Amino acid sequence: MQKKNLFVIKRSLFSICLLISILGIGTMTVAEQISGINIKAELVWSESDGDNFQIVYSRFENNRWSKDVRITNTDSSDILPCIGKGADGVTWVVWSVVNGIQSQLFYSLSDGGAWSQPTLIPTGFASNTAPSVVVSSDNVPHIAWSGFDGNVDNIYYISRKGNSWTDPQKVNLDNAVPDILPIIGMNDVGNLWVYWAGYDGGGKYRNYSSVRYGVKWEEETEENVSDNVYLAMINKSVSQIPALPESVSDTAKASIYLENGGQIQSLPLRYLK
Repeated sequence: MQKKNLFVIKRSLFSICLLISILGIGTMTVAEQISGINIKAELVWSESDGDNFQIVYSRFENNRWSKDVRITNTDSSDILPCIGKGADGVTWVVWSVVNGIQSQLFYSLSDGGAWSQPTLIPTGFASNTAPSVVVSSDNVPHIAWSGFDGNVDNIYYISRKGNSWTDPQKVNLDNAVPDILPIIGMNDVGNLWVYWAGYDGGGKYRNYSSVRYGVKWEEETEENVSDNVYLAMINKSVSQIPALPESVSDTAKASIYLENGGQIQSLPLRYLK
């Protein structure tokens, strides 16, 4: 079972690294700490314990990182975490749990104290990977991820209302090519957006986006490299990231929440060099 888990994990991480090189992302570096600016950030990453991968957390405040805190301690492999925070001060961490050839989404919460028990997010799919989260001003988590429907990977969206999750909603066009690696954000007027990589059927992955108005996602739009507003926002957020703790050995397995990160809450560190 562990060999199957490691195969799935390595394949996922290899795919991410390959796509980074294809799409030309990962062009920004970690910012130098700027004197006089009070940067607040929260970081999550996947770290090997020798047998499996576990989710680890640290907080940056007063120009230093806190002691690493392990959120999970399981016999499965927990990978590709994302992180967001609501106005109520509750931090949400969502990640993919690999068991054999299947993977599911789990989450954990903290209001500054102990982390809650990891809890399953029901999606109905056998494979769920690369989640991204943003928490709206009413403290509702909104999650986008890549889910396999039995035929191809698609970008899906789900949110939590009260004690229950909504049904998954497909974001990308209904096609026969894979769509992967989403980032979800919220614009200044409260509309959700998702930005992702989609295969064009001709040998290349391209960047696409969609905005949610009301309860529907608009038809996806291809983003040009020259005037890509989403990539510009990502690069701006990257410029605010402080030097990472030494315990983070692979940024492809990490995401960061910046208190003043603008429209993006969970920034995957695959965008770093």
